Amino acid sequence: MIIEPTFVKHTPFGAWLEKVEEASYTVDELVMTSLQVCARTNKVQTSLLVEVIMSSDPLQNEQVPIRKSHVPKYYWLQEILRNQIGGWEVGHPLPSETELCRLYSVSRTTVRKATDGLTQEGLVQRLQGKGTYVAHSKMKVRFIQRRMGFFEDMVARGFQVQSHTLQKGIITPKEQVAAALELEAQEKVLRIVRLRFIHNEPILLAETFLPYRLFPDLLHENLEDVSLYSLLATRYGVHIKSGTSWVDAGLANQEEAEKLNIPTGSALLIVSECMRDAQGRAIEYSIAKQRADRTQIELSVLPT
Repeated sequence: MIIEPTFVKHTPFGAWLEKVEEASYTVDELVMTSLQVCARTNKVQTSLLVEVIMSSDPLQNEQVPIRKSHVPKYYWLQEILRNQIGGWEVGHPLPSETELCRLYSVSRTTVRKATDGLTQEGLVQRLQGKGTYVAHSKMKVRFIQRRMGFFEDMVARGFQVQSHTLQKGIITPKEQVAAALELEAQEKVLRIVRLRFIHNEPILLAETFLPYRLFPDLLHENLEDVSLYSLLATRYGVHIKSGTSWVDAGLANQEEAEKLNIPTGSALLIVSECMRDAQGRAIEYSIAKQRADRTQIELSVLPT
């Protein structure tokens, strides 16, 4: 779309710029209309002309709104990148900081602030020494009246779930675990540590404790790629009926970071749970450390 010559000829540049801000133009359109203005007015300032031309997305020659003067540059760039990410596959690399600075005539500080916001939203992820890439969308961890285990919840929503058992054994629990499971003094528990994957990506590191007296043979069972709750129901006739969850935030230590394939110090969503059977017995106490860049909490509120 080219602005009519009569409009360009008789309109001051400021009015023309205001007119342009009301619509969206591709790079080619902006260049053409800008050249028309250059040919017909002496009031064109190079810096303003460059800003107009660079306000369109050169990567895809898409129509992108001109940045309004009151809109921060980082937010304007963030919205441009957000729109592009919607059309890219997971793992698609974002342009480098240097390239974004050149393409959009902004500083590195602006670029970093824009990509930081996208990272916090989980739309992109940074890989140290490699760059920034489109991330998987976050998976919701649902807390609803009918509590489902992680395995059942993910499978029910079509995710491919895998589990690797890292450790399992019989131990004397710490005071916190013993109190949660309402154990007698010196009573033993089963401890199972599993790394859970979604579509081959490590998502969750879970440490589970169960009373040994209730499940003495559980450690001999196959705990890979199965629902623990289903196993307790079919093998032992124990059905989870209720429970309490506590949600905290934390940072990954070196060991946790290596297992979850994230940088040390990355944010974690820590969900502790104590689950009970139909008789009200404490059956399971667990601590699940989930990648905060890949999960978020979904709460269902029931009417009173």
